[in-house]
Amino acid sequence: CNFYTPSCFELTDIPLNELLANPAAHLAPSDENSFTAIVCRLGNDSQIAADAVRELTSQSISQRVVDLVGGLRGWANEVDRQFPVY
Repeated sequence: CNFYTPSCFELTDIPLNELLANPAAHLAPSDENSFTAIVCRLGNDSQIAADAVRELTSQSISQRVVDLVGGLRGWANEVDRQFPVY
């Protein structure tokens, strides 16, 4: 899964099992203008990861944790057909 926090333009690769073991260790500092997008190849792992992060965060933070439905492959099929599929 990838975490992308626009307020600091940071992208971090985190294996799902590592994220699930300690979700709090991977949260970026938040402010009212930031959000965290969790992305994976097909969308399944990012949904699991986003749910894990939302469970341990406050309501205001969990509303800023999103996952890309369909993953990178869905993005390539539905939004940007030039996006490389791996």
